[in-house]
Amino acid sequence: MILEAALYYNGILMIIFGFILLLTTTVANKMLQRAGINSKDYTERNYMIYRISGIWVITAGVVCTYVTYYLELKYQKLVCILMIIAHITEIIVKKIGIPESGASFFFANGHLALILLTSLIFS
Repeated sequence: MILEAALYYNGILMIIFGFILLLTTTVANKMLQRAGINSKDYTERNYMIYRISGIWVITAGVVCTYVTYYLELKYQKLVCILMIIAHITEIIVKKIGIPESGASFFFANGHLALILLTSLIFS
């Protein structure tokens, strides 16, 4: 039950954030500013990476929510492990690529990885 709730929470947040990345440049601008990059230098072509990332984030969110309701516990655990690895990898890549960024920059991935790991341990 706790694993299903964690996967569902992860999935819903990823779907919402994915659509934000896909449909707006405001979030992309804020992310660039936090990384110390002047977003005024970006063109529509540069924002395409955020839109592509949004598609993949939505896809991962849909997989999480699907697994929550339609697949067995063993598959839920596998998807949970995959999501933990993906979130931790993203934190590491951000830390290496933007070492001067603060802890709040890693909050989204960090809290999702922690919730998923905790649910995996207690399921």
